[in-house]
Amino acid sequence: FQQTDCTGSQSEAFMGFGMIKFESGQSYVPYLYIPWVHGDILNELRVQVLLYFVECVWNVQRPELVISITGGAEDFEMGHLKDKLLSELIDMSTRTNGWIVTGGSNAGIMKYVGEARVRYGGKVPLFGIGCWGALNGTDDLRIQQPLEKDFGYIVRPAVEYKISNEKLARLDPNHSHIFLIHDKNAPPGTNSFGSEIELRGLFEYLSRRPADDPEHLEIRRMMKRLSIGWEGMEIEEWSWNLVKQENTANSSLQSGVELEPSICMGFSGGPYSLKTVYETISHRTPVLLMKGTGRATELMSDLACDV
Repeated sequence: FQQTDCTGSQSEAFMGFGMIKFESGQSYVPYLYIPWVHGDILNELRVQVLLYFVECVWNVQRPELVISITGGAEDFEMGHLKDKLLSELIDMSTRTNGWIVTGGSNAGIMKYVGEARVRYGGKVPLFGIGCWGALNGTDDLRIQQPLEKDFGYIVRPAVEYKISNEKLARLDPNHSHIFLIHDKNAPPGTNSFGSEIELRGLFEYLSRRPADDPEHLEIRRMMKRLSIGWEGMEIEEWSWNLVKQENTANSSLQSGVELEPSICMGFSGGPYSLKTVYETISHRTPVLLMKGTGRATELMSDLACDV
């Protein structure tokens, strides 16, 4: 991790972090910039390090329930049950020490959940996992110069979030934490939507593993032993031996470790919601489809009823 320019040739391999100040002036949200290579053998290890950051720098307690929300990035009708459903969602997350994960945009179900978090209880961890290339304001989120560090605690001024391109998605100011996933091989603009789904699936899955999980403890020991601050080292410099010895990239998905409960809830949506549901199911998470919200969710629910 480092607080230097996230787009330079030397820093593209590093995770970067900072704080966003939204235009309203009332919301400050921490974020992580995460370079990603689809299908890479080190991806699970990258997410383990990401979880280490969430726990040890952001001080977010591991969840006892993970709720994954997927759906359309357009406003849609939810009827008179909208407020009831969203208030119960926030209440359930609060009572169970749960995490909620969405795509992080200020539109559709992601916007609705963000508004509900503020309205019904703003302490629930709400992670927005967005795609760097498809989002507005990423130029402003580039961290241009190194500053003083204190092992990951953010000391640089918050970056003011501005809308520069109306065709791109906007980040939601009501999420508690934001991940910006930058797949270098993804096409530019809105065509890069979906390149964050692999990381999101791994993040949701690995966050459900117990805190005393051997792989998780090994990451913690490694980070502590190497004294890796968020100025950091490139993951490949120190991780390859671990991957070879422990087969980290595949062992978690094949093991019989007992997981914390999770559920994926589908609202409306399109092709990327289909991919998200597929990724979620592959990580042993049940899916609740909100029939009546339309589009991809309606298609999936109709198919499920016909099986």
